[in-house]
Amino acid sequence: MVEPVSTRVIIADDHPVVRAGAREIINRDVTAIVVGEAATPEEMIGMLGREQCDVLVTDLTMPGQQPDGLAMLDAVHRKYPSVGIVLLTVSANSRLLQLVVASGARCIVNKNAGMDELSHAINAAARGKSYIGQSLKSVLAASPAGKRVKGVSQLSPREIDVLRQIAAHRTVGEIAVQQMRSVATISHQKISGMRKLGLKTDAELHVFLSNGELTL
Repeated sequence: MVEPVSTRVIIADDHPVVRAGAREIINRDVTAIVVGEAATPEEMIGMLGREQCDVLVTDLTMPGQQPDGLAMLDAVHRKYPSVGIVLLTVSANSRLLQLVVASGARCIVNKNAGMDELSHAINAAARGKSYIGQSLKSVLAASPAGKRVKGVSQLSPREIDVLRQIAAHRTVGEIAVQQMRSVATISHQKISGMRKLGLKTDAELHVFLSNGELTL
């Protein structure tokens, strides 16, 4: 009988008590195992390069962080696209949470949340799914940006890529030529992405992108 493969997790947070708490929760989950812990961004990046990792559980800000937390998430997401990211945060800023999702962390949990939330988030991240903790859902629901966060988290990698190209002022035709795909395919992905973001016209899309509502 083949043993099930555990979800391999790296924990990154500068507070030892947070790492210990997260480790205890993960160790209780028979489907996950902690393969490393980091207290600084440098340690985290080094560990991601050395260890096989399925999910990164990380804080947004750590001492000596260069670049900033959002840029760090984006860099990790681009370099290790197969690694799911779970953000642990105490922030209730809906705008910041939206940017976090756009930077690659589709699973977000409040540090003060119950133990089950972290387990649910890790399981979701390992499957490439989204998870927003209950307390953060209420914050987002009360904000006009909340619908955008949900939409951003639902974008496929192809849709995100097409929107990146549009943000760089490329036409659908130019994107199709560059990626060696049909104009119809690129157009469909653009329209699908807009629908998920609740945008109806090209004008709304360009305003959305120019306002930085999706970090591209």
